[in-house]
Amino acid sequence: AYADIRGTLVIPANVKTIWGGAFSSTKLTGLDLSNAASLVSIDVRAFYSTDITGTIVTPFTVPTYAANFNSFPAGVTIVKG
Repeated sequence: AYADIRGTLVIPANVKTIWGGAFSSTKLTGLDLSNAASLVSIDVRAFYSTDITGTIVTPFTVPTYAANFNSFPAGVTIVKG
């Protein structure tokens, strides 16, 4: 079951979009975008109701995501760094 997905999810280089609800209600605590060179968008509620917190850093262009539409739990941001 999806609820059993835990830890940090590593997004590979070939992923372009993370669809809405893809990982919602899991036990993820982190998202690693260090290899996500092709990622352009994260849809609504993709990581809603997870345990991801804080700032997620990507070395690539920041993908579009729905900050006001619960792509992530409240307070999560993505920055280029």
